[in-house]
Amino acid sequence: ERYPTSVDYRVEYAMRLEKGKKFKEAIENYQKGKGDAQRKGDVLMGLGRCFREINQAKLAYAHFKEAVDVI
Repeated sequence: ERYPTSVDYRVEYAMRLEKGKKFKEAIENYQKGKGDAQRKGDVLMGLGRCFREINQAKLAYAHFKEAVDVI
């Protein structure tokens, strides 16, 4: 909340939400961090994991595939 424009904090928060099994909130925060070139691989992998957990296999596959290309 203190640093709404900081991508690093946004991605870190998304990872914590994912660990807490709050996948929809984590997806929202991962998507806001998608534009950062340095963290893009981590973000895409996180999105893939979250989509897999909420049974969105096609979206999970697409994000995992894109993450492989980026990484």
